[in-house]
Amino acid sequence: MSNPPKDEDVLAAAQNLLSERLEVIKTLTADTRAERHAQVALLDLAKATAQTYAEALRIGWSPEELKRLGFNEPTVKLPGRPRRVRGGKSSGSVSTVPAQPEAADTIAPAASEAATA
Repeated sequence: MSNPPKDEDVLAAAQNLLSERLEVIKTLTADTRAERHAQVALLDLAKATAQTYAEALRIGWSPEELKRLGFNEPTVKLPGRPRRVRGGKSSGSVSTVPAQPEAADTIAPAASEAATA
């Protein structure tokens, strides 16, 4: 029979195994952080591209012209409310809702007496 290993030897071997595993975790942490920063930077750049594309449309370029020049419509949408489409149903109809609702104290006296009786 061989002699069992000393406690110090077992602990040293375990420490070596753990230190190798911890090195990978350190690298994984750094890589994950760098990836997150790159994703944020890419999103910021995509928003800037969408803004510039919208500006190109605003000054008169058509989506077809931009496509022929090699610029695809951005996949990132700009923040804000979507613009209303002109034409179609008109909203020029007169509203039938009164500007201010009648006050509660204008109820007929007979109705208010019946409610309190």
